[in-house]
Amino acid sequence: MLTPEYLAGCTSYLLGMMDELDRAIIADIARRIVKTGSVTPTAKDQAEKLQQSGMLMTDVIQQVAVTANKTDEEIAQLFKDASVQGLQNDVRPLVLAGQKVDVRLSPAMQQILQASIDKTNGDVRNLSMTLGSTAANKYIEAVNAATMKVQSGAFSYAQAIRDAVKEAADDGNWVTYNSGHRDRLDVAIRRSVLTGVNQTTAKLTEMNAEALGAEYYETTAHAGARPSHSVWQGRVFKIHGETAEYPNFEDKTGYGTGAGLCGWNCRHSFYPFWPGISVPAYTQEMLDSYKEAKFSYNGKKMTEYEVSQEMRGMERDIRETKREIAGLQAAYDAAEDPKLKADLKADLEKASVRLKHQEAKYRDLCKQTSHKPDTVRTGVTAFKDEKGNILSFNQSAAQRARQTAEKSYQQRIKDTGADDFAPKTLAKRNEMRYNNKEESGLLERYMRQVEKGTISPLTGFGNYSKQYHSVQDSIVGTTTSNGIEISGQTKHFVDRVVGGGKEYDRQSKEYHYRSGVEVDDARDALLNPVRIGVVKIDKSGKPSQKFVGKKATVSVNPDTKEVIQCNPTSSKLTKQKGV
Repeated sequence: MLTPEYLAGCTSYLLGMMDELDRAIIADIARRIVKTGSVTPTAKDQAEKLQQSGMLMTDVIQQVAVTANKTDEEIAQLFKDASVQGLQNDVRPLVLAGQKVDVRLSPAMQQILQASIDKTNGDVRNLSMTLGSTAANKYIEAVNAATMKVQSGAFSYAQAIRDAVKEAADDGNWVTYNSGHRDRLDVAIRRSVLTGVNQTTAKLTEMNAEALGAEYYETTAHAGARPSHSVWQGRVFKIHGETAEYPNFEDKTGYGTGAGLCGWNCRHSFYPFWPGISVPAYTQEMLDSYKEAKFSYNGKKMTEYEVSQEMRGMERDIRETKREIAGLQAAYDAAEDPKLKADLKADLEKASVRLKHQEAKYRDLCKQTSHKPDTVRTGVTAFKDEKGNILSFNQSAAQRARQTAEKSYQQRIKDTGADDFAPKTLAKRNEMRYNNKEESGLLERYMRQVEKGTISPLTGFGNYSKQYHSVQDSIVGTTTSNGIEISGQTKHFVDRVVGGGKEYDRQSKEYHYRSGVEVDDARDALLNPVRIGVVKIDKSGKPSQKFVGKKATVSVNPDTKEVIQCNPTSSKLTKQKGV
């Protein structure tokens, strides 16, 4: 028997090894795409692509072979360690009861173990070797697509190449099964090894149970089990037949099937159980607690299973972005065309910023739910040294991404005039994103509006934030002269209060700078209006009502009770009837 905790971590290092291979192949594809250069006549282009494809196939196979051989020894040791530990766990109840039990592997068990090691190593090689043709085909597809885009005249050379690089990086390296299902190489290998380890140990447990004369099995249990497995985890079953108290083992657990106990990616195991001697490892209270929604994330209650699914999704997103960055970086390094190089640099900056945001969101999820981030699953490459310690390597890409993201953030807050009050570093900015969501949203709104030209960068984020909170304090919560209690403000409202941005005048057909409004004047318009307009419905079906004051005119949504817009009051407006 192996514990769920052992099964959860026993193959983590493989992800690092295969992720490094994945990155190397993506980078090689990206470099070759860029080096293809200008579009050549069709016949010559096809010949060059086929030749490049053959070269890529050879290179990939060589890299894969080296990587697969590197894992052989570790996989073998993994199986051996797991088998011995599993046998020790199986006989623990008898040892505690004072019985002498031999926990050494019998010759028959050793034969099964070695056969399983060879089979799993072969599976790893077979899965890995499919990368040769996959990478070559991806190269041909990407270059063909770029060629057609340029020849159509709809895309520039630089844009077509950028799209091809992104496509190659996004698709990465997949393993396609006979069923048509596709998995990333690292996912496929992790599943193969995890399932192989668990099934091999299960076979040894069966042999051991038979030798010991055991008639019952108890299954392991863990929080976060998939729903179909949670119904039988932590229970005792009869190996042959069934009784009223103990159902049949295979019938209830699905043992021997892909979807059942010890099947695909299953972290459950089982071990001999002796009624009257063994003490059940799990109480009903423990099993019930595994299903409780006891974690809170952004105000939502989640079970362990739901948290794990959320984490896996975020981890996949992070790994995808890292693959994209690897491809973009390799393409940028190889590019010689100035326009292409500049465009790739811009894409690299965007991807780097996105990566930092994804990582911050992932850390926030882990913090809120008290879970430890899994650096292996987020694509940090790793290997084990001779002492068994996990060491990181190839950190240059991650370091460049951090530097690029930081530089991009610093430039953005400077260009938008937000550097007066915004967080000084990207790390602090990400903390703000999850610890002060209102202010974070306000900062993002401010920078976007400045970039659109609707607010002047001379406004400064400090003043923008001050005006927003002044509206919250002075206007929100007040009651208008006709009885509307203001519940809030739209982000557009503070833009109007601040003013200073460009606005298109349809009459003059020119842009001019819009004047802002004093918060006190806007408040006075709501409390002491000169006139109150009728409720009007815009094209989207939203109602609004104008309150014309001496110095400001404020629009209110009478349904949501939010202030939505304001402008300086013109002399014409105060004289009109039925505004």
